[in-house]
Amino acid sequence: MIKQNVGNWDAYLRLTAGFTGLAFGIRRLIEKNDTFAAMMVMASAMKVAEGVTRICPLMHLMGVSTAEKQPKHLTYTAHDEFDQTKPIPDYAQ
Repeated sequence: MIKQNVGNWDAYLRLTAGFTGLAFGIRRLIEKNDTFAAMMVMASAMKVAEGVTRICPLMHLMGVSTAEKQPKHLTYTAHDEFDQTKPIPDYAQ
């Protein structure tokens, strides 16, 4: 599974550009029905998908990431809840 490699601002820009491109592409498809409009719609839909999932395959291949690193105390795994090696906090006793 690919990790998220698109940051917040990058995702917002991809969503904005993607929806704008979709609007122009669909309008041009309705008016002229040409190949450029179809390519624009496909590229714009890809940008919207990248903005929603926050995963860019091309950035993954290049090893680039604009995603912010999450602090250690904010990461959570289901295994943390059942880890028996952790001491019981004082407030829980």
